[in-house]
Amino acid sequence: MPHRFIFFLYLFLTLVGKGQETELVVIEKPDSYLEYSVMKSDKKVNHGPWLKMDLRLGNLFLSETGNFANGKKNGLWETYYPHVNQLKSRGFYYNNLKDSLWNTFYPEEIPKRLVKQMTPEGEFLQIQDDNPVLMSAGTYRKGKQVGIWDFYNRDGSLCQQYDYTNKKLIYTEEHDVKQNKPVFIGGNGLRNLILIDAFNLETFSKSINTYRYTEGGRLKVRFKVESSGNISEFSVLESNFKSEKFAKRVFETIKASEGQWYPALKDGNPVSDYVMLVFRYDVVSKYRSNINGDYYTRTRNSSFHLEIEDVDPVE
Repeated sequence: MPHRFIFFLYLFLTLVGKGQETELVVIEKPDSYLEYSVMKSDKKVNHGPWLKMDLRLGNLFLSETGNFANGKKNGLWETYYPHVNQLKSRGFYYNNLKDSLWNTFYPEEIPKRLVKQMTPEGEFLQIQDDNPVLMSAGTYRKGKQVGIWDFYNRDGSLCQQYDYTNKKLIYTEEHDVKQNKPVFIGGNGLRNLILIDAFNLETFSKSINTYRYTEGGRLKVRFKVESSGNISEFSVLESNFKSEKFAKRVFETIKASEGQWYPALKDGNPVSDYVMLVFRYDVVSKYRSNINGDYYTRTRNSSFHLEIEDVDPVE
């Protein structure tokens, strides 16, 4: 990769203007590209722009961009969904902690392309047709979410408002806030993204015998959200999986979301109540035949998809 990618030129020029001498470091691997700056006086200290990219099937995908000052994250940082060139989050750091305004965005169905823009300073990569859909907006102070956060549906309508300072649900489109069922803080869209991310399809698919999961399956579970917000009494109501590995991973995933649930309310007071969800695991297989002399081989490449659905309590 003979060129260099410039994402935060204005930050770089600001640092140079302050007299900080830095040295560019580039690390290229078969599946990744990393570019950052270090101080010439101490090459263990990151100082300046940071760029991380993934390489897959010959294509580059943004992973993370940001800026360091004296070895700590400072200024604007952006993260991207894996292998699609779509913005996932954008916000500011101060001394290695999230601070000030932060936004998160929904993933889009179609992957984006990176296009090259030439400048006198070098090559600038830009996401083509970039139009991220806002999922949440709020404020961090010293690494903690504070104040009222707004959470949105994909169509832009307000889904939820939650006050992190007072730990209080201000608004939810699903229920009366004084008489509601347990809800995930941030809404169901954010819930599904967080649970799917925690489930980690890539590591799960490597841990199983994929030939036993050729058709996927459906798992219906129930668990209790305690009045404290903790999770207990996990149980499987329905399953068509032969192995218990999937149910175990789902339990671990839900347990990891503890603290992100707002309990049910009755007459304005928190009470314990149950949540039911369906996890659908789909396997998409593509076969390729190879003929080499007298030998015939057939290989299978599988991709895995996970969806989460709500269950009506009366079901």
